[in-house]
Amino acid sequence: LSDGENELLQMVATGQPLAAVLGRLTALIEAQFDGMFCSVMLLDADGVRMHPGAGPRMPSSYLALLDNLAIGPAVGSCGTAMFEDRTVIVDDIATDPLWAPYKDLVAPHGFKACWSEPIHAASQGVIGSFAMYYREQRRPGPDELTALRVASNLAGIAIDQARRDEERRR
Repeated sequence: LSDGENELLQMVATGQPLAAVLGRLTALIEAQFDGMFCSVMLLDADGVRMHPGAGPRMPSSYLALLDNLAIGPAVGSCGTAMFEDRTVIVDDIATDPLWAPYKDLVAPHGFKACWSEPIHAASQGVIGSFAMYYREQRRPGPDELTALRVASNLAGIAIDQARRDEERRR
């Protein structure tokens, strides 16, 4: 993971496209744990709607369902994590109230657990979320929680830098 962090920071420093950096980040985290799927959701500048930023192993049809979804206090793991600015641990999607309106959308994809951490930018507050999914009911262990926080931090650095680069270009 430490070598991967260095690689990602090098990608950010050399101006690699955000999609490539976030894709590499999700792949790096997924490689640490068997059966894990990761995604990055980006929050619109208005702080209302989320959009997929990365999730190369995630079913594209599932990510499409999340695109342009408004965040809120009971919008799955990612929407809730961004809205409430807190870590959200859901060990059973089928029974958790945060997923009640969405459990039928996620069921065809087989995901049973989802943990999400808000992503922060240095001066902008919450700008997205990093999520870990499993196709089994489970709670995260200490290593997974550490990886979730590290991934969220790295994603924040990458997104913040990409936005600053975009502002400079404008």
